[in-house]
Amino acid sequence: SDSKTTGSAGVLYLLDSGLAPYASYSTSFVPVVGANYRSTPQPEQSEQWEVGVKYQPAGTDALYTASVFDLRRQNVTTLDPTSAALRVQTGEVRSRGLELEAKARIAAGLDLLASYTYLDAKVTRSNDAQELGKRPFQTARNTAKLWLGYALPGEALRGWSLGVGLRRVGPTVADTYNRYWNEGYTLVDAALHYAKGPLRFSLNAANLGNKVTTANRAQFYGQGRSVMATVGYRW
Repeated sequence: SDSKTTGSAGVLYLLDSGLAPYASYSTSFVPVVGANYRSTPQPEQSEQWEVGVKYQPAGTDALYTASVFDLRRQNVTTLDPTSAALRVQTGEVRSRGLELEAKARIAAGLDLLASYTYLDAKVTRSNDAQELGKRPFQTARNTAKLWLGYALPGEALRGWSLGVGLRRVGPTVADTYNRYWNEGYTLVDAALHYAKGPLRFSLNAANLGNKVTTANRAQFYGQGRSVMATVGYRW
């Protein structure tokens, strides 16, 4: 079957103090590339619980969020116990973590967006005993982002804004049994925007310094510098 019904639900309560605790639950699925030896692949399925709190100080447009989550992926591909050359979908991966995010205006025309994620991911069900309890392939435990956006002052520069940001990805696992690791890295991004009425122009650059990053024990390169220009019109 290439279809499945999924759902999500959440509840949030806004207190007079500006605090807003919330909780949510969701399910999802994703197709699996390839097929097992029976040629009957099943989609990976997952369910996630999340609880957290949002806070908006009175009289500001700042927003601070802290949350914890538990995500479980099922039907993950693992070894077939009858043959090491075959695969079956009986595995499970559990990911728990913490997410922090802050959005605030720290000066006239200067906006800050910062986030941090701590991810504790591990294989909880596998037909390969050496894989149990290990961190999944290509998974980083710590990631962080920082972005500053500045609206240029003055009537002549009205509508122009600049942005610059950093992305930090910690060391990632480079093999199934956690014997090898890819080094962590920090990338610089930048943006230039212009907006006037319904017209908006954007120029976005990712990995501005064209830093070389590798994955899978240096068998693959990460994304190099990329620049994208877009023009939009709204009516």
